[in-house]
Amino acid sequence: MKMYTSVRTLLPGAMLVFLCGCAIVDNVSEDGTAGYLSFGFEEAAFRPCGVDESWWVAADPEVELWDTYAAVAGDPLGYIRVYARLVGSRSSLGQYGHLGAYDREFSVTAIVEMREVKGDDCTWPGDVRLGPQ
Repeated sequence: MKMYTSVRTLLPGAMLVFLCGCAIVDNVSEDGTAGYLSFGFEEAAFRPCGVDESWWVAADPEVELWDTYAAVAGDPLGYIRVYARLVGSRSSLGQYGHLGAYDREFSVTAIVEMREVKGDDCTWPGDVRLGPQ
């Protein structure tokens, strides 16, 4: 009986810790996170500078992420890479987006900057540079 009481007492706390660990969300810098953004058929990708990850992008319509991207890229579904500095929250590591192909989900709340790519916008581990396509 004592064992049953201990498990019953500890179980809610253990479940809370487990659930909180699965839902970790990171608010990135108020200055925005810089990287490359592209949209296409079943693609909504953000690749932050200096991080070897690809994030699935989501935003509420009032952010106007899609419209701003279309204006800069010229083709809203052409997989055109643009440089963007975005504010938002990123999820914990996992599998997100189309076929779970993305490391995180990035919920964009504001656009700080979006423009055509310049050759030296970003560097990654190993000094890999991704300039214009």
